[in-house]
Amino acid sequence: MRTVTRETFYIIDYDLRQGSNRRQFYRELRRYREEHKLMDGSGWSTQSVVITTDQEFAEFVFELASHVGQAHIYSAKKVR
Repeated sequence: MRTVTRETFYIIDYDLRQGSNRRQFYRELRRYREEHKLMDGSGWSTQSVVITTDQEFAEFVFELASHVGQAHIYSAKKVR
């Protein structure tokens, strides 16, 4: 019997309110990534969608974005 492992990805989409401090939001994200030395391939698929395999980072992005706008977090598995 063959065992197949599939990596879990976390997808966070967010919409920052008009007039919110976007620069501070992105600085906080950069600071978190640098402090935690994220090397998991986390990145942005578009300007307001982050894809990562790091659940802690996903939760951080979700919480940070929720404070300055709306955010959703999803988990997905790579099929192929």
